Amino acid sequence: MTFLAKGKKCDLIALATEMGEEPSPDMNIMGLKALITGSQSYEEEFVKGMLDTKISSRKEEAEKEENQEDFIFEIISCFTKKRVPITPVARPELPFQVVNIDIIGPIDPPSAKGHRYVLCLVDQHTRWAEALPLTSLTAKATCEALLTIFMRTGVPNVIASDNGTNFNASLTQEFEKRMGSSPRFSTPLHPESNGLVERFNQTLKKMLPHVILEEPRSWHTKIPFVLWAYREAPNSTT
Repeated sequence: MTFLAKGKKCDLIALATEMGEEPSPDMNIMGLKALITGSQSYEEEFVKGMLDTKISSRKEEAEKEENQEDFIFEIISCFTKKRVPITPVARPELPFQVVNIDIIGPIDPPSAKGHRYVLCLVDQHTRWAEALPLTSLTAKATCEALLTIFMRTGVPNVIASDNGTNFNASLTQEFEKRMGSSPRFSTPLHPESNGLVERFNQTLKKMLPHVILEEPRSWHTKIPFVLWAYREAPNSTT
């Protein structure tokens, strides 16, 4: 009978009820123990196992309730904390002061000229977009493509990009330095920090298939027409 001592009153009431008895909520611990041991269905090992199960279930429920209370407290704390004000990103005052660049690819099938990638550039002030096909992702090919674009747009003060090897290569950074531009690299694993050009990438990838249905490997020749259509569409931010 000593094993009954580890049970609380609620455990003993539940145990007696399950054994077919009718315990009163007003009964004390000693009365409940007497009711259990005097029951016709009392068998020490069996009852001991039942009591252990009751105690274990009660503890699990208590832990669950405690975890729920902690979770609710964390949620309330979250909502009551003063939010850090969102500071809007300052838009450059002039066109082509700051540009974002990125790469699309590898593209399959490659173009008839061996192009497998597209260098994309978007100006932060005007949202003007540029795109040039590339046969490789070397720093040299990237610099040559950027030079082609800058001869049309002028040289930006800042070139923002991800941490692609062709963008952070020493050759590319030296090229940008000599052109009078400063590189700005986005945080690794956070593509949203380069979101302006990322959104253009998605638009270009959706538009291009519609103009190359009959000649898939001619996609490099269709990029100027896709850019034309994109630039003619109204942009809510400009």
